[in-house]
Amino acid sequence: MREHDYNKSNVLGVDVCDMRTDRAVALSLDILRNHELGTVFFHNAVSSLFCQETDWAMELMNSFQLVLPGDQHMESAVAGRELSENAGRSRYADEYMKKFLMRMNWEYREIFVTTDSSDRLQMFKDYLNRFYPNISFQGMVCESGTEGAADRVVNEINACIPDAVLLLLPAQEQLEFLRDYETMLNAGLCIGIESLKTLLSDEADLVPAWIRLLHLDSLYHRFRNKEKLQSRIAGTIFQKRVNEDISADTEHDEQNMS
Repeated sequence: MREHDYNKSNVLGVDVCDMRTDRAVALSLDILRNHELGTVFFHNAVSSLFCQETDWAMELMNSFQLVLPGDQHMESAVAGRELSENAGRSRYADEYMKKFLMRMNWEYREIFVTTDSSDRLQMFKDYLNRFYPNISFQGMVCESGTEGAADRVVNEINACIPDAVLLLLPAQEQLEFLRDYETMLNAGLCIGIESLKTLLSDEADLVPAWIRLLHLDSLYHRFRNKEKLQSRIAGTIFQKRVNEDISADTEHDEQNMS
């Protein structure tokens, strides 16, 4: 891809692509067909805060072929709009993934998925079977803190050589996985998209059947609400830093004009 193929906005040190989802999907498929692994990362408030505190993460993020908005906080920052305190899931990421999976389904492609729990992995498998039955599915859980878990995931990926790898992991875990294993993955495309967890919850029944059978609905929603709270806190901090950055740029421009 050439630089002039798309616009980018620098958001707190990371160049985030500003383009329509159909264009982003087309570019992603171009990367996949190049027969050399490329990475598409959905950047959100959490990953932005982590990059600002971690030099290697910032460098890694700016090396990816496409960095796209991963939540509404990032969408607003890229578009230059005022950030909403109630911003949350990324409409952009949801729209992208639906279009991407539609193309993968049409081309009978193979996807390898790794998540941080067996429940989420099964939820994604059920989602594909329901909406995209032509996609061949492989997957494996990568539990944080479990010795050798990431190595086993990489071995499984390289054994099946999928068209695309989806990292449905928390933002920091995605970046740590890519830092350590990106050059080892035998696949056409790797996508880090934490927000797909929300898409799955909406599309594939909010409460998994096994949770309903065990009457654990309230506990499930409590954990879901905890995730939303963590996202809101990160979004608030991110919003403050973006606004401070905008103010600093404005002050600098005014000084240069005077």
